[in-house]
Amino acid sequence: MNNRYNRKPEADETAPKKRKKFNLFDAIYERSEKRRKEIDYDPNHKRDFRYFFKMLSMNFSNIFYINLMAVIASFPIFILILVFSENLHIRMVQPAGPLFAPIYGAQMLGAVNPMTMAMHGLYSIPGTVAIWTPIAKALLIVGIVLLAIVFGPVCTATAYLFRNMVKGEPLFLFTDFKYAIKRNLKQEFIVGILDFAFLGLLAYDIYFFYLNITGTLTGIFFYMSLVFACIYFVMRFYLYIMMVTFDLSIFKLIKNAFIFSILGFKRNFLGFFGIVLVIGLNVLIAIVYMPIGIVLPFIITAGLCMYIAAYTAWPKIKEIMVDPYYNEDGTPIQPAKKEQ
Repeated sequence: MNNRYNRKPEADETAPKKRKKFNLFDAIYERSEKRRKEIDYDPNHKRDFRYFFKMLSMNFSNIFYINLMAVIASFPIFILILVFSENLHIRMVQPAGPLFAPIYGAQMLGAVNPMTMAMHGLYSIPGTVAIWTPIAKALLIVGIVLLAIVFGPVCTATAYLFRNMVKGEPLFLFTDFKYAIKRNLKQEFIVGILDFAFLGLLAYDIYFFYLNITGTLTGIFFYMSLVFACIYFVMRFYLYIMMVTFDLSIFKLIKNAFIFSILGFKRNFLGFFGIVLVIGLNVLIAIVYMPIGIVLPFIITAGLCMYIAAYTAWPKIKEIMVDPYYNEDGTPIQPAKKEQ
């Protein structure tokens, strides 16, 4: 029953309106919602080379936001950047030449002559050396451990967002990001640890064999490491997208990712080349103007690479693992009943 006691007071139009406080997350969410309503998605359009650029132009702002979200979620990166910036190291001045020590030792043992004196003057040029401190070592370990922990959930959440983007589904950036992480946290964590460890092992192998190429055998190992790294790099296109799409064991995820890396050779090659091109352009910009080249991976480069990987992988996954089980109208195919 309405009366004067439960009726809301009328707003005073003459009173000054309170200004709404700015909230970055609300602004990004409202922007993504507005953009979602403006885009005319076509989920049935063939994901070919031309449509790649159309979807890229429609979702460029979303790629920027996803890149930013992934960087914020991967906060241990900033710990590692602090460590490798050498601001926590002790700097010492000492001869930078690698032959200074043996030449100085030979002179101390009596081999003082014009040749050793000239070499001493040449190789005793001072240089600055950064010495690792206990704090730097501890932060390095903490940064690596934390990055390994968040690596899987962040990769899973971004794969879920980019899969929906490539499918042509509407994006709810923050809601979908949190949903993808909470959906299967245990498997995300295990796959992320394995993925992080394997990437680190491949990087170490390539670096080690490159520095120790002394013959045919080490050369073969170096090029084998490069081949394995390229294959695994392509497998990662499919790994996380399958994890957010199907209920598969970790073994089947890895096996299927390897199979897709072979079956989709044409798309995989173009996607691999596109990612290399994007990274190469970033490196070129860094050579021309270092500050911009360093900032770009944190705002757009990583997002572009993830978009290329998703655009490469999803159509092949849909063709082989989704379409055979659905009718043309999108309804699931019912299994045939067995005759009694």
